Amino acid sequence: MRSLDGMLRSITSRREWSVSGSTAERSPVSRGARDLVLAQGAKFVLQFGSLAILSRILSPAEFGVVAMATAIVALGEVVRDAGISTATIQASELPTALRSNLFWLSVAIGGVLSAALFVAAPVVGRIYANEAVVDVVRVLSCVFIIASLGAQYRASLVRGLRFRPVAVADGMAYGVGALVAVLAALWGAGVWALVVQQIVIAIVTSAALAIASAWLPGRPRRHVGTRPILRVGWNILLTQAIGSLSRNADALVIGRYFGASALGYYNRGFQLMMLPMSQISGPATSVALPVLSRAREEPERLRKLAERAQSAFLVPLFVGIGLIVVLAPLIVQILLGDGWDRASDIVRILGLGAAFQGASYLSYWLFVSTGQTGLHFRLTLATRPVLVCALLVGAAFGMDGVAWAYSLSTGGIWVASLYALRATPGLRVGVFFRNAALLLFVHVGAVVIALVVGGQSSSLVTSAVLGGSAYALAIIVGYLLVRDCRLAAVVAIEFIRSSISKIG
Repeated sequence: MRSLDGMLRSITSRREWSVSGSTAERSPVSRGARDLVLAQGAKFVLQFGSLAILSRILSPAEFGVVAMATAIVALGEVVRDAGISTATIQASELPTALRSNLFWLSVAIGGVLSAALFVAAPVVGRIYANEAVVDVVRVLSCVFIIASLGAQYRASLVRGLRFRPVAVADGMAYGVGALVAVLAALWGAGVWALVVQQIVIAIVTSAALAIASAWLPGRPRRHVGTRPILRVGWNILLTQAIGSLSRNADALVIGRYFGASALGYYNRGFQLMMLPMSQISGPATSVALPVLSRAREEPERLRKLAERAQSAFLVPLFVGIGLIVVLAPLIVQILLGDGWDRASDIVRILGLGAAFQGASYLSYWLFVSTGQTGLHFRLTLATRPVLVCALLVGAAFGMDGVAWAYSLSTGGIWVASLYALRATPGLRVGVFFRNAALLLFVHVGAVVIALVVGGQSSSLVTSAVLGGSAYALAIIVGYLLVRDCRLAAVVAIEFIRSSISKIG
């Protein structure tokens, strides 16, 4: 959390990271970025707390049923947005009439999707061969129309670099949702505690964003420039839809072939492994897209932005991922309780995939900010079917096989995304690859050493202490020996110091 805030504050404390170099323009970004990070920190604590409580009340099968439904809902969420939010953020101008048109278009798409998913719920049940998922899908279908009411408010706030209300809305929504879910689970609501949580989060988020925007949409109008936005949004939609399908394909495969309980273990393991990145990547993307978009006409400035962002983003992310992999059995025992041991195996396998996925974020930011959404779509169209096929092959080796297939395929997609950006003026994708690969090499080596050392004890606590100590020592030695990693660490540490200074 703090390292990201440091990165964003550094964006505004250096001339090459600012829009024009003026203090007046830098200040809102700095304050807003800090607010985003603080809100994400609060959300992180709430997420861990609710996860620990709910995992001790609900069974793996109950988590699995909701995971089956959310795999479908996640794909629908991409279609519901239709790439309009990202296109709104990227647009050079956004007149009020155009903003109103986009609002009503988002609501219309959300309404259609809610109705479509409600009707199609029995089909989802047949796909999974599980009737319990049908009613869950039907109830969750309302999330589309609720979320669509706040989509344009969020996009407009982010576009205007007004990150504080976005941070408050997200933090408050998750806090209320977590509280309602825990209370419902304690009252015996079972799987519906998780369903209600998602609906409450959607309602509170949309309401808070609308209040913060203090704007009411007008009636739809013609000839206000809607089509150019939709053309950009169309490419983003297709790219994100294929990406979402492939990202959730592992859940679809496990739910279909191994059942709700297996998916429950996998889903909890996946959430634990991706939790650090989910906390960092959201605020990073919210700030990176508008800032990088404003630098797209200045290749040298864009390159500096990208290289600094990569170091500040990946160093703390890789450290966190490695630590979770090393301490997985103890973390699972503390957060999930007894009966969830199988999830620790999934956490460790998915660690490599989480690192590759984190490395891919820079490519995504650059595709969108430089207006290369068409290229991004073609890349996604070419690579994601390979991922899905790999998951199906991995299913022959059980749940672990699916996890390995996901991790290794994600690495291939990262490499392909960098290669696709090679012709972008000013960017040095070879440097991006080398920096990330060296960091990955050092951290994977440190994890292997830590697992060997920690494996000398059968005690969870002792193993964690030995493994954690070995990991820390190996990281320090690795960074000292590899010059590029040492330089990246210096950048990240500088951002962390700036963060502490700003927050303090």
